[in-house]
Amino acid sequence: MNKGFGYPASIVAQMLAQGEIATKGLLSPTVDIPAEKIMEELSNRGIKIICEEQILG
Repeated sequence: MNKGFGYPASIVAQMLAQGEIATKGLLSPTVDIPAEKIMEELSNRGIKIICEEQILG
């Protein structure tokens, strides 16, 4: 669980420090943080996230 919490927090902190996220104040992870970049960086650290979509009905 440490990697599941620590890695994303570290990635976002690095993105803030490098100016990749310019928004100030309280940020929404679903709106203000680029998900593609987070997924790419997690993959670089050996964490793979698989998303599946299924239409019911």
